[in-house]
Order: sequence, then structure tokens, then C-alpha cells
Amino acid sequence: MSGVQEIIDSFNSVRLKDMDKIALMTRKDSKFLMPKSKLPVILEKLKEFYNILEIDGHRLMHYENYYYDTDQFDFYLNHHNGHLNRYKIRKRKYTVSDISFLEIKFKSNKKQTSKNRIKKKDFVPGFTEEDIEFIKSKSPFDPNNLSLKLLVDFSRITLAHKNNEDRATLDLNLTYRFGDFQYSYSNICIGELKQDKSAIKSDFINVLNDEKIKKGGFSKFCFGMLNAYPHLKKNLFKKKLRGINKLQHEYSTT
Repeated sequence: MSGVQEIIDSFNSVRLKDMDKIALMTRKDSKFLMPKSKLPVILEKLKEFYNILEIDGHRLMHYENYYYDTDQFDFYLNHHNGHLNRYKIRKRKYTVSDISFLEIKFKSNKKQTSKNRIKKKDFVPGFTEEDIEFIKSKSPFDPNNLSLKLLVDFSRITLAHKNNEDRATLDLNLTYRFGDFQYSYSNICIGELKQDKSAIKSDFINVLNDEKIKKGGFSKFCFGMLNAYPHLKKNLFKKKLRGINKLQHEYSTT
């Protein structure tokens, strides 16, 4: 990680309030899976186009997440089966800033992602009365039928384009936990570009294409669920899972 840290320290920085200008709560997402060993080269190229988010001197931020599902695993199965108009519900803590949210993500039949969230005072697994009302108002699900299914931790680099309204994230050290189960993807980086739904081009995509990294779907939630609950239906994810495991085992960390 020393090489990565040196490069992110060399970026020009932006503050959290500057990021609010490009919050993109309704957006188009593009995801990329890459070996972590490629990060130094990628970051050097991205530095020309992007600034980096810095909070209290930190540029590599730690995130903690609680993911919820029904006992029938409806959220997971809707994603696996390719259904659109689908939901995910999670709680997320931004560890550096000690800010937490309850978030509801929705992917429409136009493949656009929207997110609604409320700020939380405490980062706890259960639902408060406020949480229950929020979930009822922003989703078709009964909160009483939801339970905690997965804990997900990772570290994130957040980039803001110097001229355009797009944001990009690079997630490292992805770790899944639940009960006695724990698994880490230590050699993998997940890139994600967040753009306005009308945007077409991006310097982020151009840089990744130069490094022969192509766009491809990856859900932290779904692949965590696959590892934590081996009985779940997975036939449509098998090819992607093989590719992820190949990256994990063939590349060493930086």
C-alpha cells in the first residue's frame, strides 16, 4: 500500500462540502473490477483529471456497512435474477467523519440508480421507529420482515473530476463478516464511476480502458451473500465469481 499512499498524497484535494455539489443521488453507475496491483499506474493517470476527497487529513477512508434482506433473500434474488426496479437497504458508517446513514438504493427499469437516506445518530443493527417509517415511505417492504444478513467493511478512495460533474471511487480491502464467517478480497479493487444520467464520456473510463480494464457489474452485497450463504442460487453469477477468485489468487498486493 505504500506506493498507493504516496500517489494519493500527491493529488490535489477537495473538502466534503465540495462533494455535495456533485452528490448525484440519481445517477448512472458503471463498475470495474481490477487487480489492486494496478492501482499505482491507474492513480498516476487519474491525477491529471481528478481531485481527491480529504477529511481530517485522511484520503483513504474506512467504511462499515450493515446489509439487510428478507428471510427469503428477496433483495439478493432480485439482483441475481436480473430484475430491475429492485431495492437494497443498508446502514453505512463513514468512520473518519463518524457519520452514519440509513440508505435505500433503487435501480429502475431504465437502469438508473437513485438513493434516499437519513442521517443516524448511532450506528446499530436494529431499526428505530424513525427507520421503520422511512423504509415504509421509500420502499414497498415491511421493515418487520427485514433482518441483518451481512457486515461489509472496505477502504475507499473518492475522486471528483476537476471540470465535469462526475465522481469515481476505488474500494480496497473488501471484507465480509457475519457471525463466525469472515472473508476478505485483499488483492482486488472495485472501481465505480457515478455520473449524471445524461453523461456519455468520462476520463475515468478512458484511463481504465488504457489499462485494459473493462466495465463489468459487481455487487459487494451479492458476492458477500454468496460467500456467507453458500446455499443461495448462484448460477448466473458463476462466471463472475470465477473471474473474481482468479484476480484474488493470481495477483499479489501492492
